[in-house]
Amino acid sequence: MRLLKNIIKISLATAFIAIVVFLGILSIDNPTFVVVFGLSCAFLAPITIIIFGSIYKNINADKRKDDLNKLLKIGNIDGAY
Repeated sequence: MRLLKNIIKISLATAFIAIVVFLGILSIDNPTFVVVFGLSCAFLAPITIIIFGSIYKNINADKRKDDLNKLLKIGNIDGAY
């Protein structure tokens, strides 16, 4: 289930990037798209960064959970001295 959510998030973020690039290309030829391109950059770029950040956080959460479980198995550190 988590893999499916990550795939959907990656697809959505990639679509947002494609929209921004497409509007940027359109704004070169037609100056009326400059405002639309600016608005899309202002709204879609931060959303895309947040989506990629959440994917990165979810991937690292599994690694951190495994590391924490390894540390919990160590036992009593105070008795070693």
